[in-house]
Amino acid sequence: MKKVLATLLALVLVLGMIPMASLVAFAEGEELQLLNPDLPNSKANPYTIGSVEDWLTFCTTASILTENAYFALTADIDFKDHNTESYMADGDKNMDCVYGDKFWGDFDGNGFALKNLEIKSKSAANFGLFQTAQGASFHNLVLDNVDVIVDSTPENANYTGMLIGTYYASKHDGTGALLEGFERDIFENIVFTDTCSMTIDTPVTSPRMGFVIGSGSRASGGNSWAVTFRNIYVGGTITTNGSKASGSEYYGAIIGSQTSYKGSSKDISTKMRFENIATNLTVNLTHYKKTNNYAVGGLA
Repeated sequence: MKKVLATLLALVLVLGMIPMASLVAFAEGEELQLLNPDLPNSKANPYTIGSVEDWLTFCTTASILTENAYFALTADIDFKDHNTESYMADGDKNMDCVYGDKFWGDFDGNGFALKNLEIKSKSAANFGLFQTAQGASFHNLVLDNVDVIVDSTPENANYTGMLIGTYYASKHDGTGALLEGFERDIFENIVFTDTCSMTIDTPVTSPRMGFVIGSGSRASGGNSWAVTFRNIYVGGTITTNGSKASGSEYYGAIIGSQTSYKGSSKDISTKMRFENIATNLTVNLTHYKKTNNYAVGGLA
């Protein structure tokens, strides 16, 4: 998988060597382990994720997802033999996805991959590996042969991203206690291999689909959407049956759509920054309606 990462990142102007920490062994269990249990969580001492069991713990431990915490992969995680059809007790949430409160943390893939994963939406309006995130950062990650399938009843899974369903940018007014040196709103050194796919099996209302983010929005009370996308390769396909009703449809390699607000109470400054982006994306619109507006882009 390291060869895959090196080869694909060469397409985005050679990113340089991704820093790799000297990782120590940790025990798998019901709680994620710190790289060094004797030190507090920090960028140099993240919570470690090195197996399918660790990933499920990460997905289902809401108490740590809302912290300004650091997390890191310590190995490729292969979901090939994992039953991705299993759901939580309420029948509404896929176990492989991070649901619940917004993810506020820093996620470092360390150059490793999440691979051979199929996830299906049942009824969530925001859908992706991370349902929602705010003021977070993601680095050095490969998604290899990941399939996101929207098969929603009712037809409301309209904000779909392979990585994040809906992303809220930082509020920029001191919400929460920020960790020293914490970088927010940065997506960098991320690869979606050519075997990744996003599919809408049943028509949904006004879909917004992007590989990094389905839909972007401001934080409650915030006035800015300043997000950086740097050194990203997007391969694969988007296939959609289109909207249930007349309206607009948005499909992008990086982000499906970003909501802009106008008016005295909702002015928002949108300052997206794209650096070294490469795409090899195919979008198949298998259902076309003359009354709909279609927006398809290599970035957004």
